[in-house]
Amino acid sequence: MDIQQKLKLSQQTNQISFIKDSGLFCGLYNQSAYIVTELLHYDLKLRAKTIKKINHQVVISCGIPITSVTKRFPNSVETEWGFQLIGDFDLSCYLQWREKIISNFILK
Repeated sequence: MDIQQKLKLSQQTNQISFIKDSGLFCGLYNQSAYIVTELLHYDLKLRAKTIKKINHQVVISCGIPITSVTKRFPNSVETEWGFQLIGDFDLSCYLQWREKIISNFILK
């Protein structure tokens, strides 16, 4: 799955998308990373990276072991691309959070 597909899944406001990246881990991107780290308060290491392939857009991501997804999020449903957790998530502060994360990475 390419980065555009991952970002499209992560933009859905009614779900968290845990996207299988490698054998043992799932990646969370942009909105899904926001929901898990900010709204649900899970302490995951965030990364911000400029992706040349998508016009130098900055993507925020973090990873979580698949075993943690199934343990911490027992209502998540396995899909062909990973896991999804349907819910009603408030993304009203997402853009403010995004700018803060990006500026923190620029300052490092």
